[in-house]
Amino acid sequence: MLNELHKLSVTLARSNVAAQVWNDNYGPLPTGGDCYRVWLQNDGTVANIEVMDKTLVAKCRKYGNNQQAFPAFNIAPLYRVTSDADKAYYDELIKATDQPDINRLKSMCVSDNWSGKPHKKIDNCLHKEIPNIPNNSAISALMHIAQQMSSAELRKSLENRVWDQLLYDIKTYLPLLIFKGNPGKLPEDDRGSLPIILDLSDWEQYGNPIANEDTTRQIHEWLQSVADKTASTPTDRLDAFGT
Repeated sequence: MLNELHKLSVTLARSNVAAQVWNDNYGPLPTGGDCYRVWLQNDGTVANIEVMDKTLVAKCRKYGNNQQAFPAFNIAPLYRVTSDADKAYYDELIKATDQPDINRLKSMCVSDNWSGKPHKKIDNCLHKEIPNIPNNSAISALMHIAQQMSSAELRKSLENRVWDQLLYDIKTYLPLLIFKGNPGKLPEDDRGSLPIILDLSDWEQYGNPIANEDTTRQIHEWLQSVADKTASTPTDRLDAFGT
């Protein structure tokens, strides 16, 4: 395996093909399930929520780690249900084409799935700062909006938007609203997780939205300019292949 990788690196170098090396703190988004783009207005309210195309998800990144990242991070669905009847109705709605019984859904939404630790983690993510970002950039504008918000405000605005759109797109919004929990587990150990990325509703003035390949590369370049300034001069070394 190492020999094959070495041959590949030599071939790329001879062909003047440079592999993309990302900043260590600027990591990829999870690609296993759906990732939601949450469009924020300038006052921090949620204007829209949509499932992102997986090709676009693969081109976007987040700054930070699993405990504190921006502009993408994980949230829990808003409510947790554990009864067999509630879970069965959830499954019916995902498969059905009929509109949901809103009153029944609201009667299921009594166990707040964000209570406790999720609020602290989401507050940390909302207030995470990416260094060396120009003030006139889209990501700087988004950071400013997020830093004025709390996790409680985000949750309330998310829920309002979910209820508004649930009748029109049950398959997209129901997983945000309800998590099917295991009654044998403690709620704090059984919340579920959904990746989201925050974006600007008012993005046109900056050229591109946040969830965009060009924006992702531009943020990386700004991060690298800091890393390049602080990096020490490397010592010449030979690798295992004498290179």
